[in-house]
Amino acid sequence: MALEAVIFDMDGVLSDTQKLHAQAQSKILEEYGVEMSPEEITRKYAGKPPGTLFREESPASNPMEAYGKKQDVLYELVEKEGVKPIEGSQKLIREIEGNYKLGVASSSEPDFIEEVVDSLGLSKYFEVIKSASEVPKGKPAPDVFLETADELGLNPEDCLVIEDGRSGMKGATEAGMVCIGLVDESGEYPAHKTVNSLSELDTQSIEEIYSENSK
Repeated sequence: MALEAVIFDMDGVLSDTQKLHAQAQSKILEEYGVEMSPEEITRKYAGKPPGTLFREESPASNPMEAYGKKQDVLYELVEKEGVKPIEGSQKLIREIEGNYKLGVASSSEPDFIEEVVDSLGLSKYFEVIKSASEVPKGKPAPDVFLETADELGLNPEDCLVIEDGRSGMKGATEAGMVCIGLVDESGEYPAHKTVNSLSELDTQSIEEIYSENSK
């Protein structure tokens, strides 16, 4: 069995936009009288389907309306602060792109994914870019990973995923893929291997992690 593709989450793996999502969510929750820090939101809800946070944490009668307000704030933050790459992400992609097919599997909306990936100058490297909003169930369900593999023309076991959210890690492993978790604190994660920086990864280390954990 050989590794054929590497699939990246976007927010928090390719771009620093996970923190912008959390800031926008925190701001909208505050409008509904709920105090929740961006850090807590990231820990509990990073990568989960749109509207989950507002269904579970806010008294909003229409959680998706609150989600729409959050999207407006998110775009304002992106325009104000810009999008920055996660350290080591661009270097890693440029190193491995000749060795594997590359894909993106993100919980963000399709237009936002396209805007961010394009702004980072990475669009040309990805053969498939998939949003969880385009599949029946979002993370932690495996659907977005399975669909990405299918569009790459590969079996799930041929793919390795790099994720920063627990829900995404769970979805990737449930899809039957080897998963590397990009984390900033110690703890138990539903990934086969964790790293603190993408700078720790290269073709050789990815191959070793895949070989040690593939079935």
